[in-house]
Amino acid sequence: EELLSGKETYIIPIRNQLKQYASTVAKKLRHELNNQKIATQRRFRAAIVLAEFVAVQDKAVWTDDVLQFVATELVSENPEYQPILRAALHPIHTNLLPYLLQLFGDSSATEEQRLGAANAVVEWAPKEIERLVDLISIATPRQFPLIYPLVESQRSPEVIRQLHQM
Repeated sequence: EELLSGKETYIIPIRNQLKQYASTVAKKLRHELNNQKIATQRRFRAAIVLAEFVAVQDKAVWTDDVLQFVATELVSENPEYQPILRAALHPIHTNLLPYLLQLFGDSSATEEQRLGAANAVVEWAPKEIERLVDLISIATPRQFPLIYPLVESQRSPEVIRQLHQM
């Protein structure tokens, strides 16, 4: 119960303690994740545990709807805890990245959600210069200082050309 409703800082240590029971725990947590009648926080926590216990390629668990839900919840969490949550979700970061890129530029998202998406992109895709260059053109004033230094640090003739085309 502490795993699904307790403090964010307890998620990874509890998840690590449950690894030996991964298959049993995963079955229960899949139900939690897919049950839209239960609290959003419980569903999100279930996804965090499943990120470690279920293969990133398992399309039965990591559906588009689930990944959109997880990405949205991640950027909606308290910014203080987002680094901990990103660490916990790292096993599925490649699956989450397209949804975070969408949230980065989503005008209907709050500024805090867009900033959370920017922080996740910076952490999970710092070398994907083409994506980062594209994001510069839609970045908000608070997102820009996160993205631009990564692009600037990897200046190449191609990056300079792309920047001039904007």
